[in-house]
Parts: sequence; C-alpha cells; structure tokens
Amino acid sequence: FTLANELPSKGLIWVTIPESFIFNLGARTDLEDFEVKFDGTPEVGATAGIVGQTVIVSRFVGHNVDMPEGTVVELALTHIKNPGASGVPDGIVVLETQTVAGVPIDRNENVRAEELAPGVLTGANVEARSKSAGAAGTVDVIFTTANPVPADGEIRVTFPASTDLNGRFQVTGVTLPDGNDSYSFDGGVTLEVVGSTVYILRQGDGTALDAGSEVTLRLSNITNPSKRGLADGYDILTADGSQTIIDLGKGVGGDSFGSGTILDAKVRLQDKRAGATGSVEVSFIITNGLPA
Repeated sequence: FTLANELPSKGLIWVTIPESFIFNLGARTDLEDFEVKFDGTPEVGATAGIVGQTVIVSRFVGHNVDMPEGTVVELALTHIKNPGASGVPDGIVVLETQTVAGVPIDRNENVRAEELAPGVLTGANVEARSKSAGAAGTVDVIFTTANPVPADGEIRVTFPASTDLNGRFQVTGVTLPDGNDSYSFDGGVTLEVVGSTVYILRQGDGTALDAGSEVTLRLSNITNPSKRGLADGYDILTADGSQTIIDLGKGVGGDSFGSGTILDAKVRLQDKRAGATGSVEVSFIITNGLPA
C-alpha cells in the first residue's frame, strides 16, 4: 500500500485479516520471518505481534527516519494458513497506520482477500473392479483429504465421457453396497446422480473428516462403457454444505477395458460322425449391443 500521510519512525502498522485465516497455526505469538520494505528498502529490526486476527508491526525503536507520504509499503507476513475452502473468503482486510501512542493516521477497509483455488486431493484413485466392456459392477474410490470435510459436506465422483471408447459409463441407479466397507467414515449418506456425476451427501450425523484423512468408497450398479479401450480419468471433489469446493482431484485414474464377455456359448453339430458334412448351430448371449 501507499502512505497517504507520514509514518513516524516509531509508528505502527496494523493488518487485520478475516477470521477464516489462521496465524501461526493458531498460536497467538510474535510473527517471525516477516519482512517490511519502504520503497523497496528493507526495514531492519521491525517486530510483529499477533492480537486476535491482527498483526501489529512496530518499527525499530532506534530507527529515526520518518516515512513521508507517498511511500510504498510492502509487508510479507508468514505462517498464515488459508481457509479450508475455495472461493473468496468472507470478510475484509483492514490496513491501518498509527502513531506509537495508537492514534490512527491512515486506514483502508476496502481490501478483499484474493480468491482461493481448491486444495489438492492426494493419493487419489478410482478403479472399476471389472475391466470388461459393458459389465455391471462396483467402482472403488480412494483419496486423502487436504482440508477438513464437515459432517454435512459432500463428495462428488464424475465418471469420464470415455470419448476414446465412443461410449460412456451408465451411472443411473448407483448404490452403496451393504456392509461396513461401503465407505470409511461415520454417519449416514444419501446418493444423487446428475448426468455422469454421483453426489455422496453426508447427513450431518457423523464427525468431520480431518485434513489428511484417507477416504474409501465403493459404488455399485455401475455399467462400464460398451467398447474396449482406455477410458479417460475420473474427477473427484469434496465440498461443504453450501456446495463450495474444498479439495479437488481431476483426471484421476483411467481404466483400460477389455472385450465384454460372451455368455452361455454353445456349438452343436448336426452330424457327429467323423468325416460327415452338415450344419453347425452356434448360440450365445452378448453382453453389449451389436450395431446394425
């Protein structure tokens, strides 16, 4: 920022950030390893303390140089943890300069925090248990959270359009299998399907998932693409109760499907004598449709 009025040699700079940001991982202590520059020149000996959501930068007591109006001030404040969801954080950043006695000099309350991108899911993988084209079965989903997921949050899994296969997954009527291995966290969930995306909606009756939690899911009644080949990757994300994205993993995995299975195959000879000439009857059941 640029000073509108002179900042005394023993003046103060206050920076107040929104509640969703965390200083020093929650420890209310002096801020270390920060930098202060006036018109590009580092300030030597400045100190910074934390009071609530405010960093108070004190100029070096022995410094005798007042900074005139028009001076460009640069602060690099360290060890600040971003909010755990994407988007523009609520609240404003308040900047203020003061005398050493706490009398305000300049103030700006119109600074918004920058928009945040989603966190990155680690160790993410999605895999269809059956690798046969057209087969109906289960798909396993696994990932580790970068940020906490609330008890009323959600997980979304988007199946690929599978353009390489000229076909796509059928994700209507998706269910979670019975048993405790259908998902790895507590509390109930409901499922919704919109297009090729499965929404796993938490019901708020479990506990929040901490950052670094490994999550596993198993989705049933999913039909593989109808042609063999390599499918595109899946997309996974976590979101809060307002559908704000928390963490994201794009293009995860990508199954390679082989041919579908021919079922109940039978071959019958009309004449079973050696050397005889006759007809052969072949019958079978196809797993996938046969084009015209």
